[in-house]
Amino acid sequence: MKLKLFSLCMFFVLSSTNVFADTINGFDGFNWGVKKNDIIQVRGEESFLWGETVVWKAREGEKVSNFNIRLIGYDFKKGCNPVQDSISEPCLLWGGTYILETTLSV
Repeated sequence: MKLKLFSLCMFFVLSSTNVFADTINGFDGFNWGVKKNDIIQVRGEESFLWGETVVWKAREGEKVSNFNIRLIGYDFKKGCNPVQDSISEPCLLWGGTYILETTLSV
């Protein structure tokens, strides 16, 4: 009986590790390390700079988890010049943030 219980517990422990095996390979459809210029080709020129985050307005209908997105912020590697992306010093994607639309009920 104890061996069956132990085997059952080991099965659940080993099978649950598969749940945590998936990694996040990027943000908003772009892989980590993609150049800023590649994002600009898809999104167009950025809307504004918020601290070190480059922000674009979301397109109509863009959603995450069924919530409308208002702004999408991309963070690039430390030391990257947010104004200029050059061949010798490309700005590489390392993080991102979604700002969602909010609705207030009165």
